[in-house]
Amino acid sequence: MSSKEDFLANVRKILGRSGAPAPVEPVAATGLATSHGDARSEAEQARTVAAERAGELFGVAAQAAKTAGWTVHRLENIDQVSKRVIRICRERNITSTLSSTHDVLERAGVSGALNNTGIRCETLRNDGNGTKDAAFATGAGITGADWFIAETGTLVLHPRQGTSRLVSIAPPVHIVVMEQGSVLPSLDELWAIERASHIGGELGSMVNLISGPSRTGDIEATIVRGIHGPIETHLIMVG
Repeated sequence: MSSKEDFLANVRKILGRSGAPAPVEPVAATGLATSHGDARSEAEQARTVAAERAGELFGVAAQAAKTAGWTVHRLENIDQVSKRVIRICRERNITSTLSSTHDVLERAGVSGALNNTGIRCETLRNDGNGTKDAAFATGAGITGADWFIAETGTLVLHPRQGTSRLVSIAPPVHIVVMEQGSVLPSLDELWAIERASHIGGELGSMVNLISGPSRTGDIEATIVRGIHGPIETHLIMVG
């Protein structure tokens, strides 16, 4: 094995995971572009791969997510999303939630459906002190996915206006709704997209990479969940 494979194998062993993730065919959009034109070209190539291999990558992502510790829910269409979110909340006696402003949540009618059933849903738009208390007091945070990495089972979120990072890291339960076409093969394709945004002056100050529930390991590699983030992460995959 290469040094990269050795490293990842050791990480999986420490986290108590067995076996390697399903192989993902690499693509060419992984170089270090030096000009904005080259960077945009590589980013577009990465997006094209996500679109053309959407079905294949969705299946690989589902398996990688399970390995990473996500609870995966596969749904056929977006009309089923709100019912599944409500069910997750009711099974955990959650009475209040926070959501991001991802388009998929609006199209699924998640906020309205929750409020109509008596489960409060508020949209958290920033990380100010007033909203911080609300984030840590609520039962679940609900977001979409800016991207998802098939190789590692990693959710990618860009905190921005309308998408507070607190939604995904403060509540004890994090629920993600994701559709086909938002899955990249590996982190290489993500960095190609991020690089183009950076060179073009469009990249925000941070990006959140979330690979399942929060985990903390001591010096003996004893893993404890939920110390610095959600103890449960649910991935609702639509399509």
